[in-house]
Amino acid sequence: MSIWKIRPARRSEADAVAAVEKRIFGARSWGNDGVAGGFDAKGVEILVAEAADGEIAGFAIWRIAANEAELLSIGVDEKKRQAGVGGALLQSVINGASDAGAECVFLDVDPANSAALSLYRRAGFIEIARRKAYYRNGADALILRRNLK
Repeated sequence: MSIWKIRPARRSEADAVAAVEKRIFGARSWGNDGVAGGFDAKGVEILVAEAADGEIAGFAIWRIAANEAELLSIGVDEKKRQAGVGGALLQSVINGASDAGAECVFLDVDPANSAALSLYRRAGFIEIARRKAYYRNGADALILRRNLK
């Protein structure tokens, strides 16, 4: 039995999700307003991994448009890493996208983020493009896709 469960985030948890997101991404954080805006955005889903103690261990924010899904952000609190939380969140996004009729899931990732790249590749994502200087810090972004059908 796992020590956390994946479930839809509640609007009342927006600040808690934003706090985890800020600890993970620091200066690249969406901030409270950005995370809270996800609750009102059309087609956006926010999932959390809730630890047994009620703390949010991680989150995934994704959206669907027409027949495509996009993983907008995913993160696991540093103290909860290496326990399968990220993989479970990612699989929940993939399952949700498939259930909603998406044909594929897209995401972008910093090529220097080896842990994320490993997670995505294990889940069947492949690199389809590179965006030069995509992130605020000037880093490129790898665009990855996983076909669902």
